[in-house]
Amino acid sequence: MALWCRARRPCAGQRTCTVAAEIVWVDQRASEFPGQVAANVRVFVSDEPAAEVPAAPAGAFFLVMTHNHALDEQITKRSCGAVTISTSD
Repeated sequence: MALWCRARRPCAGQRTCTVAAEIVWVDQRASEFPGQVAANVRVFVSDEPAAEVPAAPAGAFFLVMTHNHALDEQITKRSCGAVTISTSD
């Protein structure tokens, strides 16, 4: 699962995450990530989060919850063909 979002989301920010998946958490703001994340979560800081979509593993699901509707749209368009859930604050 690829997670593009604000860092203050439940589960991925906890030390133990019961989601049975490898999670790649992408955000522009390194300062927003918690100090520790679950073992199955890898954080990735990118100035261009939408540009990271092609690097997602084949068959990845995308959960897009950024702070910006335009960025949500860019990521969702680039993840075309994948199962994508998108929502902004």
